[in-house]
Amino acid sequence: MHIPEKSAIQQLWQSSSPAWEQWAENLQAMADKFNQPLLNAVDIQAGDWVLDLASGAGEPALSVAQRVGESGLVIASDLVPSMLQGVKRRAAGISHLHALAADMENLPFATESLDKITCRFGIMFAPNWAQAVAECQRILKPQGKVAFMLWGALPENTVFHVIRQAAEQVFPDNTAYAHEFLPFLFADPAPLLATMQQQGLHCHLQTLEFSPKVPDSVKFWQAPLEMSFAARYQAASSEQRQAWEMAILQALEAYRQESFYQLKVRLHILVGEKLSEPQFAQLP
Repeated sequence: MHIPEKSAIQQLWQSSSPAWEQWAENLQAMADKFNQPLLNAVDIQAGDWVLDLASGAGEPALSVAQRVGESGLVIASDLVPSMLQGVKRRAAGISHLHALAADMENLPFATESLDKITCRFGIMFAPNWAQAVAECQRILKPQGKVAFMLWGALPENTVFHVIRQAAEQVFPDNTAYAHEFLPFLFADPAPLLATMQQQGLHCHLQTLEFSPKVPDSVKFWQAPLEMSFAARYQAASSEQRQAWEMAILQALEAYRQESFYQLKVRLHILVGEKLSEPQFAQLP
């Protein structure tokens, strides 16, 4: 899959940042269902110094701040400064949480200075994601851990799958929106796992599946439509938006059970621990 240039990635997130802040509170309960397994996987403890990469409007940085307490430190970072407006507003009064615009491929932190790193659905947007992994390894203390949360395959994540299916029916040219597949770059996490191991990280992989039931009266797809498909949604005419929404509802009928939709969610959590001493494969 082609990964756009960094300037294009910045422009995409710049355009979607108002929607991410707008929906932040509405999605907080759902976001926490993703946050807690990620924080458990990386073993966030009171007093930890934690960097959250691609924080957006504050997830999971705000949840991390609750765990580390005032004896700890959380840095919410994002490539796009405007994406951090939400976390700055939501973190008002939390003295141990700081927001910082930073490029995960060139992090402004000293070597071996942080205990933990979290990244929820962000590593796939780094054009040089291998360099981002190397930077994480560099700034982690010995025994420090980094955890990446990754989407599973597109068909295994109903909401995104349905929105994309509907878009292909409504819009005559989808080639301009190939970046919409980027979230699923590591649906097979093997390339990222291999790179982490090459950096000397001791890794383990966890796969999670959810089957939420959502009432058919709830427009649960509106937030991802405006956030994750922001470029297409903003460029669409009112007639195209209406047709898109109708196509989404039609596609969702395949998941209907009486007055509910039975959805699917599949994701991976890939954790790497920085060992005290380099580990080398044994020679035969």
